[in-house]
Amino acid sequence: MFAVETSGLKKSFDTTEAVRGVDLHIKKGELFGLIGPDGAGKTTLMRLITGVMAPDGGSIHIFETDAIRLKAETGMMLGYMPQRFSLYEELTVEENLEFFASLRSVDKDRFIQQKNYLLKFTNLDQFTKRLAGKLSGGMKQKLGLACTLIHQPQLLILDEPTTGVDPVSRREFWQILDSFLHQGMTILLSTPYMDEADRCSTIGLMNNGTLPVIDTPQHIKTLVRGTMLEVVLKEPLRAKQVLASSDAYRHVHILGDRIHITVDKPDAGYADSVRNILGSSGITVEQTGFTQPTLEDVFVSIIKQEQV
Repeated sequence: MFAVETSGLKKSFDTTEAVRGVDLHIKKGELFGLIGPDGAGKTTLMRLITGVMAPDGGSIHIFETDAIRLKAETGMMLGYMPQRFSLYEELTVEENLEFFASLRSVDKDRFIQQKNYLLKFTNLDQFTKRLAGKLSGGMKQKLGLACTLIHQPQLLILDEPTTGVDPVSRREFWQILDSFLHQGMTILLSTPYMDEADRCSTIGLMNNGTLPVIDTPQHIKTLVRGTMLEVVLKEPLRAKQVLASSDAYRHVHILGDRIHITVDKPDAGYADSVRNILGSSGITVEQTGFTQPTLEDVFVSIIKQEQV
């Protein structure tokens, strides 16, 4: 059974086609990750699936139920946490949970059971009387997740849930998601972090309102033609500009204190050539080596190919 199934899904805003005929199949119990540049249509696609906005064309089924025709029924099957989840900062942790439970018509006994479970699970049980506005960024995200899960949805949809969260809180957030996956929940999330995308069972790369690539992270990494030459240096931005102007390399992009360059094969001559080109511009190369393509390498490569 598919948790989410869309066919020919379309949505436009004036003359902009935000979602262009998307066909998407997400299996029950899987973790599906959406990646893509800003403005690719990820948030719009998620809003269409959740029923926040109506499509201009196409179909949406949630657990085989028509989500357009039976919006109220499918709405109870899913939980949606947008990029800016609207907690009520003047309410306490517990009061926020009570409010969102009331919106979902969760009965009292079920609410108490689920509230206690989620508070303990998210380590918020010691902060039930604290105002939401006084929580740290990571704690707010965990409270937002708890509010989203208060009605026990089968499908969880998260739009960049860990953006702006510190590394420790991000790790804790993922531990929570992993636990729900093991319980059989289906999760659809978008993320700007390639290490998070690598944890997904399936990835959809979205660009210009379409999903040109849907596959496992392992298989997607094989889509880059050639080999990655990794160059470690102190001026990656200037190095990228110098190499791009030489027209000698297909793709050059920055990853922290290093650059990745797509070359035809693992030949030491490429490394020597890069050292010479950069050296002539006064840029010192600290280290070079050949490495396997990352998801970020594939992401950049495919986006550039579509721009040609």
